[in-house]
Formats: sequence, C-alpha cells, structure tokens
Amino acid sequence: MQPVSSGDGAPETDLPVERRYQVPARWPAGRVPSGDTEFRAAVNWMRHENLVLRQLAVRDLVGLLRPFFESGYRIRDIAEALETSPTGDGYDDGPPLLRWGSVRILQWVKTRLERWLDPASSRPLRPPSADVAQEAAQAKAAHRQQERTYEQLRAAAVPIASSPAAQEALRIARQASHRRRTPR
Repeated sequence: MQPVSSGDGAPETDLPVERRYQVPARWPAGRVPSGDTEFRAAVNWMRHENLVLRQLAVRDLVGLLRPFFESGYRIRDIAEALETSPTGDGYDDGPPLLRWGSVRILQWVKTRLERWLDPASSRPLRPPSADVAQEAAQAKAAHRQQERTYEQLRAAAVPIASSPAAQEALRIARQASHRRRTPR
C-alpha cells in the first residue's frame, strides 16, 4: 500500500496500488542456457509460460534446474520432463493445483525431475531433444552421402554418354523412334 494524495488538500490515504506484471524477455525454447544469467533468463521465461511454475521463486527453480541445464536440457526438455516420464509415458496424477502453495509445488517439481536422474550417478539422463537432434544429424549425413553417390554416378555417366558407341546407339534409337512416329 502506498500513500496516495487526493489532490484537494485532504490527508493522504493508503490505497492499494496494483502491482504490474512485466513479461520477461523471450527465451528460445530450443536453446540451451549457459551461465547464471542465462539460467535466470530461461527460468523467468518458463515461469511466464507456466502458471504453476510462476508460484515458485526464480532462485529455487534455478537451483533445481541447474544440473539439467548443465547437461544440455532446453526449456522444452524441462517442460517435457515435467509432463512425461523418461519412458515417454504420461503421469497419472494431474498438474499441481495453484492452491497447494509454493512448498508443495516445489516438491512436486522435484519429484517429477528426480525421475529423469540416473540412479547410479544422480546426474540427469540424456535430454529428450538429444535423440531428435541425433536422428536429424544422421538423416542429414545419409542425405549428403546419397548426393555424393549421385554426383559420382553422374560424373561417370557423362563420359560414357559422349563416347562414339553411345552416340551411335542414340542415333539409331532416334531413327527408330522417328520411323514409328511417321505415318505411312
């Protein structure tokens, strides 16, 4: 509450002043944050996108998500980790209710993310997007290999087509084709 003057000389009264929500800078969902400043920026954007996470303090979320970001998780991967298990199955329980309070919501987030930790090392598992990126890289490499093979075959075919025997075969084929087209 801030004191507000009525402007007519009357004593100042305490009136509630609306707290404005400022939209944070957009964080690209496909980019992995690095360093504390980027961690905070990514977490701020996640809080903006997710009303439940907005109930939690930035420093709590940064502390909880730091190992995941350091392991190459993107905010898209974190969102997927909160919604599905590492096997890809959805969770039976729904999202937390806003009335739960920040302590219970923080525990819910911790529980969901613990399923994405390696039991032996307590380090995060591979991020879900890593598999997609690896498949895309393999597909791109296979496509490049096909292009190289095609170019090699094409380069080998050009001298063959320009050989005298190939030219004679083309001439005979054109004559035979011309004879079939001309009416008698």
